[in-house]
Amino acid sequence: VSQSRYSGCVPVFPRQMILGAANDIELTRQYGSEIGKQCKRMGIHLNFAPDVDVNNNMANPVINDRSFGENKYTVAKHGIAYAKGMQEQQVMACAKHFPGHGDTENDSHFGLPVIKGNRKRLDSLELYPFKELIKHDVACVMSAHLCVPALDSTPNVASSISPRIINGLLKKEMGFEGIVITDGLNMKAVSNFYSPGEVAAKAFAAGNDILLFVEDVPQSIQMIKEYIKRGEITWEQINQSCKKILTAKYWCGLGNYRPINNEHLLEDLNCCETELFIKKVVKSGVTVVKNADNVIPLVDADKYKIASVAVGNPVLSDFQQMVNNYTKCDFYAIDKNDSKFNFDSLFEKLQYYNLVIVSLHNTSRFVSKKLGLTQQQIDFINRLNTSRKCILVNNGNPYILQHFTNFRNIIVSYEDLPVYNTLAAQALFGAYPTNGKLPVSVTPTFPLGSGVETERMNVLEYVYPEEMDIPRNNFTAIDSIVTDAIRQKAMPGCQVLVAKDGKVV
Repeated sequence: VSQSRYSGCVPVFPRQMILGAANDIELTRQYGSEIGKQCKRMGIHLNFAPDVDVNNNMANPVINDRSFGENKYTVAKHGIAYAKGMQEQQVMACAKHFPGHGDTENDSHFGLPVIKGNRKRLDSLELYPFKELIKHDVACVMSAHLCVPALDSTPNVASSISPRIINGLLKKEMGFEGIVITDGLNMKAVSNFYSPGEVAAKAFAAGNDILLFVEDVPQSIQMIKEYIKRGEITWEQINQSCKKILTAKYWCGLGNYRPINNEHLLEDLNCCETELFIKKVVKSGVTVVKNADNVIPLVDADKYKIASVAVGNPVLSDFQQMVNNYTKCDFYAIDKNDSKFNFDSLFEKLQYYNLVIVSLHNTSRFVSKKLGLTQQQIDFINRLNTSRKCILVNNGNPYILQHFTNFRNIIVSYEDLPVYNTLAAQALFGAYPTNGKLPVSVTPTFPLGSGVETERMNVLEYVYPEEMDIPRNNFTAIDSIVTDAIRQKAMPGCQVLVAKDGKVV
């Protein structure tokens, strides 16, 4: 399920990389189960997840934070847990992108990437997570559009349409008996070389059971018939694929089909329990990457004159609003495309402070977009770091840190959404303990596993009421009482704070 296709309708679940940072197998199983519940409620029986590519190439333009990380054992363990959680809900999991899309600098949506490793390297690294998920009964495997010379050196033949790789390696050698699904057949890695009908026929002949995103269905059917006449596709193969798909439908409960009840659908998908779970995942993954000055948690803020600077956000950010709950500081914001004059002016203003908290916003996960950074923005932050004690809070992709290798104090929250912002701010002040570790290496300065565990300090934590077993609608009466008192001029205004066991609800 691509959440971008349901924007505004479903909760935005964290990307897989933060699960790698949390490295809690049971949490990942619960994550798979939650995704499964969402799919099931919408009538979706197959989810093209988990991604079990080992993302060991920092320049990868397409996998990146879709992966659990660059350690093959971590990727495999979390992939198994994710698939298990989903399949517990009778939603089929699909391990992708076979035989491994992690070590590439090209995007198969736009060209044919090359995986250069030899067979020994592929067996020990790229193929390892797939072997493990097959052992643990993953329902489906998605074949990738990759050029893998060590497996098939035929020119312009992607792995997805290679009989040697699908029938030979995946099915016969690795013993996978589930459903094999192609990646989108409209992608340029295959569509640049063959007509839509030819691509579909080659993909089926190679051993795929389901053809995804066929561009010309009538032409594809006609070409498959031609392949049958020529003996390149057998009726036995067609019957086997049909039997697999029908068996899967029965496993999903479609033998006793009931239409989805649309009543309260959006409410069920966006329920409080899901919101709480998403927060739990993010909180588990927030990573204090470096704490060389021992300033995180920031418990002695009073001894500093502090400025909080949101770089990339033209207005006060969610991160800064949460910081304001903990300490007195001055707030600044600057857009990443602002003028040099404004950057220089802000730099001069910040010389009056002896601690600057720099929070990064509105970045990108895409290497092709330079991770959403401008050179002026990078230079400003690094220049600031050389003149003042700084804490960098990266509300975005961890690979961004390649541009800030001299920073001594760093927090990574992995995405720039409100819940990530507010939890990063609370981690900064010690509202909860942090245990996250980088699931990828980002230059030798930030190796795989970088992360400092921090303890909870004696400060308030900000939580949802339900985290304290208090329904949030319990507070509606307070609003009406206060509103009525203001209307009757019994008070000019009012602030209400409710806390329990050191947690503001």
